[in-house]
Amino acid sequence: MDMKVSARGVERISTKSAVVVCKLLRGLKVHEAEKFLTEILEGKRNINGKYYTKTVSGLLRILRSAKKNAEHLGADTEKMKVHITASKGPTVYRRRRSRRFGMRMKSTYVVVELRDENGG
Repeated sequence: MDMKVSARGVERISTKSAVVVCKLLRGLKVHEAEKFLTEILEGKRNINGKYYTKTVSGLLRILRSAKKNAEHLGADTEKMKVHITASKGPTVYRRRRSRRFGMRMKSTYVVVELRDENGG
C-alpha cells in the first residue's frame, strides 16, 4: 500500500536558499535527510561552501513534524522517502508610522511529503 504523510508550514527563511537545500533532500530516506540537515547545522557539512543555518533549522523543524505525523499514523518511517518543495510565501510588511509601509519580510511556504513506495 502506498502511504503519503505530509506536513506544511510557513517559515521566515529565504525562498532562494530553501529551494537549493530542498533539491538536495528530495528522494532521500527520512533518516538520511535528518542526518544531512543536522550535519549542516553542526558545521560538519556544507553546500557549495555555505551552511544555510537559518534555512536548515526551519526545514528540519517541518521534516521532524512530518516524521511524527507518520509515526502517529503507524507508518514505517525507515522505508519512507522525502519529497519536499519550497515556494514563495505570503508577503508580510513591517509597519512604519503614519500609514506608510516599511520593508517586506521574506517568508517561504514549505511542504514535506513522506512517501512509501512499496518498500523503497
